[in-house]
Amino acid sequence: AVPRSSKFFLVGLLATAAIGVSSAAASDPAGLEALVTTRGSAPSISQPPPITPVDATGGDGGLWLVDQAGRVATAGEVASQGDLSGVPIQRPVVGIASTRASDGYWMVATDGGVFAFGAARFLGSMGGVALNAPVVGLAATPTGEGYWLVAADGGVFAFGDAPFLGSMGGVALNRPVVGIVPTRSGEGYWLVAEDGGVFAFGDAPFLGADVTGSVEVVDLAPSDGGNGYWVALADGTVRGAGAAPALDGSDPVGDTTAIVASPGGGYWLVGTGDRLPEGGTSVFDDRMLVAHYGSPLSPLLGVLGETGPDAAVGRTVARAAEY
Repeated sequence: AVPRSSKFFLVGLLATAAIGVSSAAASDPAGLEALVTTRGSAPSISQPPPITPVDATGGDGGLWLVDQAGRVATAGEVASQGDLSGVPIQRPVVGIASTRASDGYWMVATDGGVFAFGAARFLGSMGGVALNAPVVGLAATPTGEGYWLVAADGGVFAFGDAPFLGSMGGVALNRPVVGIVPTRSGEGYWLVAEDGGVFAFGDAPFLGADVTGSVEVVDLAPSDGGNGYWVALADGTVRGAGAAPALDGSDPVGDTTAIVASPGGGYWLVGTGDRLPEGGTSVFDDRMLVAHYGSPLSPLLGVLGETGPDAAVGRTVARAAEY
């Protein structure tokens, strides 16, 4: 049993820790939820509401995150353009890609079904077509008038003004492909595999990937200028290749699912993890802890002993608000 004085002290301290902090606001409770980590010169953005993301895409001022059911959550200043909430789908959603104008996006499911929202136009899909392997991702052209789908076996399917520039379909791979990323010009793309294998097509330069070990690769993002790229692993580790700089992060994302390049440099990592009530994963990351101390047995030992428990908590919260 904890002594009553210890309980009293903990009540005051916990009230302070929960309310007397300054950070990006988040209304959802602590728990295993979506996390967005900013690295390099990518701007800081607010954390998304509760969702378990499978992919993310960038817009003007933020990110859209999507889960397997096709539900979309936003982080930052972007607005939702709609989602598949309440809509029955045959297979889980695995990817999302936005228009360059940030006025729409597409989703893709493992059966190749494509769903368009906002200003994004439906330009075709592989839904209803027998596939050798499930679709694992999609990428949009710079014009917003086309997109590519990629399957786990490296097969690529082009729609609209997206040019077909080659694929790994029919080639024996050590591990399945997990994503496709276009070059800035739209005249090339990279495929990335689970073991860190990178396959370049069109004007996409092959720069290798310094990935070893047993942790799976989940995504790739081009660096600013297109002369390098970052490869993201499931544990939040990121490896740079070419001109992509190594960027350290103090708030790693566990169970990482996506990496999204920022237009001004740097990137956002998206995944799931234990998030605190007001965002982030570290108590003292951009926060200040304000506490009262004392014992209910005597006012001589501190302010917590000067009043009853309810008044002491209110007093602590009020003092924390001053900071």
